[in-house]
Amino acid sequence: MKLEQIEREEQIGKEFLGRKASRVVEFKPGDSASTFEAYYAADTFLKSLGYETGSMCGLDPIGFAHNCDYVAKWYNLSSSDKNSLDGIVLQMGGFREGSVLVVFFNEPHK
Repeated sequence: MKLEQIEREEQIGKEFLGRKASRVVEFKPGDSASTFEAYYAADTFLKSLGYETGSMCGLDPIGFAHNCDYVAKWYNLSSSDKNSLDGIVLQMGGFREGSVLVVFFNEPHK
């Protein structure tokens, strides 16, 4: 099995960190996945849509925003900064080997 990109429509409207999701995409690594395969796929996906992504810091969420030059690590973001993000990237089983969820709070840019 190879890397899968799965639309998680059942997650739309669910709250993630206090905000409702408008779209959720899971990146699931394949059986013989390389290290951080799902994370890199999610990052490439977001960049192709014009988003800037924050830096990874352990298992913390990673924020992303459109029309932004820089997104700080999660622990450096204020509550206001977190509320202005277009979405977050979450790990499911660790960024290194696990699946990754891309959660959009605002309608995705194309």
